[in-house]
Amino acid sequence: MDKIIATVVVIVLTLGLISYAIIGQIGGVKDAGDQVSSEQNRLNIMMSNPDIVSGSTVKEYQGNAIIKSFTVSLQDEKGEILTGEINDKSLFIMKKTTLPNGNLTEIDFKLVDLSSTN
Repeated sequence: MDKIIATVVVIVLTLGLISYAIIGQIGGVKDAGDQVSSEQNRLNIMMSNPDIVSGSTVKEYQGNAIIKSFTVSLQDEKGEILTGEINDKSLFIMKKTTLPNGNLTEIDFKLVDLSSTN
């Protein structure tokens, strides 16, 4: 009788440990799925409008602005001047202003409100 009880306890503990590990992995899979969905949404927005670029593109233009003699302006969703760090995954609407000879003079970036696109 003691061996049967010990065997049942070992089986229950083993199944409990296995299920605990599986539940943790299911949570990780759900988080990964949410991240993929978010990235797919961003890509769909970028594909639907060629003027929409990522925050990393904005940073690249900012880095080249002084060297190539053009200005960069940043605005939030409301049109107010954007200050602070730019997230690489943020999306911006880009508007370029050029001279008649094609030289770039100014680039305006306006932050896209991703909360309204879901």
